[in-house]
Amino acid sequence: MVSIIDSAFCEVTEELAYLEREGITLAKKEGKYRGRVKKYHSKHEGINYATELYKEGNMTVKKICKFTNVSRLALYRKLAEEK
Repeated sequence: MVSIIDSAFCEVTEELAYLEREGITLAKKEGKYRGRVKKYHSKHEGINYATELYKEGNMTVKKICKFTNVSRLALYRKLAEEK
């Protein structure tokens, strides 16, 4: 009994995923789908200020991240992009 319900649920979720992918493909062709907006874009004040503080060399990365409210991983990614 449970396996019948489980298999039916699985088929429905697979069908929904297929329809969603199909809809995203159509939306991309029409230019309506752009994906998720990045949290730390080029004009983000916190990440830019964090990179400036890092380049000055007066503060530790942990303090910079706490002060600017930017994650360490995001800071390291931004620094790697600039190299």
